[in-house]
Amino acid sequence: MRREYEPLIYDVFEGTLSSPATGGLSDLCSRLLADQDKTWKELAQAYEALETTQVRDIACSGYTVRLQHNRRRKTSTFAAVGVNDVKDRPCFLCAGHLPDGQQAILYRNDYLILANPMPVFPGHLTIAHREHRPQTILGHAEAFVRLIADLGPEWIVLYNGPRCGASAPDHLHFQAIPAGQTPIESELDETRLTTGEGRDGTGLHTLRGIGRLVIVIDGDKPASLLSVFENQMNRLSGSMPDGREPMVNVAGFITDRGWRILLFPRRKHRPDAFFREGTDRIAVSPAVVEMMGVIVTPVEKDFQRLDAPAIEDIYREVSAGTGSPAHTPSPIPTLLPAATSLTTNRHETYHDSMSKEGNFDLKRGYCINCDNKHGCKTKNPPCIIEMAKANISGASGKSYLVKTGHTDLCRNCPFFRSCWKEEEYSGMVG
Repeated sequence: MRREYEPLIYDVFEGTLSSPATGGLSDLCSRLLADQDKTWKELAQAYEALETTQVRDIACSGYTVRLQHNRRRKTSTFAAVGVNDVKDRPCFLCAGHLPDGQQAILYRNDYLILANPMPVFPGHLTIAHREHRPQTILGHAEAFVRLIADLGPEWIVLYNGPRCGASAPDHLHFQAIPAGQTPIESELDETRLTTGEGRDGTGLHTLRGIGRLVIVIDGDKPASLLSVFENQMNRLSGSMPDGREPMVNVAGFITDRGWRILLFPRRKHRPDAFFREGTDRIAVSPAVVEMMGVIVTPVEKDFQRLDAPAIEDIYREVSAGTGSPAHTPSPIPTLLPAATSLTTNRHETYHDSMSKEGNFDLKRGYCINCDNKHGCKTKNPPCIIEMAKANISGASGKSYLVKTGHTDLCRNCPFFRSCWKEEEYSGMVG
């Protein structure tokens, strides 16, 4: 252990991945939280504030959302996460910048498990890498799955992508919350899942009627689950013009039915309402907790005025899909090809495999006016990105979005007028 970490360390965990923990790390985290509540004034104040947090449930179209008015989350909600913003401030997850009184569990010699001083729930943990390295789950999915195993069924492990919710996009970290806190956990009804097969008994589905796109990976074999998860992330990454990590939030947990990993592909970080002026502004900045159905509102007027239509609009705007049958192709291989169709090299990206097959090259881009059949130097329009996710080629981008119910993506496309007349589009989307 490096000397600068020694004063921080509450305890050390060096467990194994062999089976879900029945105690071990879970109990250790509970002890850390209980002791920090007694010895660290900032955490004690945060938990006192949580006791007076206002909460109300809102019934949306087929699903429930819980609003939480939490003033102490204002810093996270309004966090400036641009490249220059991050560059010009000290990293609050680096050991040298942690506040006095905060302690950590040294986890597998790589991560520091910390009590989150701005919790959404009692027991909210931040799990930060010891080294200052960029936030990405690519290359770190195994650590995510190990955390699920080591924490066991009492916890949910969370990940926010650097461009859709991470308030420290420059420092690799996960989070964990106690299980049973989010609406989506009870809405994972088997009847809502599309039929899909991953690999070696691992299922691959989408969750219907939830107002946003949710990809569900389930099974009872961690190694197979990890393989399917990595392949799906590689495919999503392959759809990005620059190959970087896609906008995605992730949650993983263990239930009495086995393991589940939820992927929430995103279209944008914050809704347009976040950037409005004056009283028109709605301070909601969706991250993984919001995608799981708990929308945090640090401003009381937003807590009071948000209703089902406004919440549905927010999900529709920031998610890569709505989760409705009309907007979610079924079965899942149509949306994202199942793991059984992947190449044997699990590190090969979607772009690599498509280039080998000679279908099309995402990096070159495609012209809408000729049904996307030959390359040009334009920026990839949203129809091409959506078709890449679905492994579709040689079709009209416009027709594909009409068929799958994603024509709302066309509005901000730079090639909008090449495909649509305003009257036709208005009549289509209403």
